[in-house]
Amino acid sequence: MGDKSSTNVEASFGKKTTAEEVVKALQLNLTGQNVIVTGANTGLGKETSRALALAHANVYLFYIL
Repeated sequence: MGDKSSTNVEASFGKKTTAEEVVKALQLNLTGQNVIVTGANTGLGKETSRALALAHANVYLFYIL
């Protein structure tokens, strides 16, 4: 993340930026990466899980009923 191009992209993120927008802007490819997300049934955890899956990560969801 030290190069100028990613710094400019990161500067454009704000409090209304979605997880999906971050993944697309940073052109993340998480193929083969395992990710555990807690609280994945609602809110931030759900949106983060969805965005990571769009970046091709293996997402493991944990939630409390």
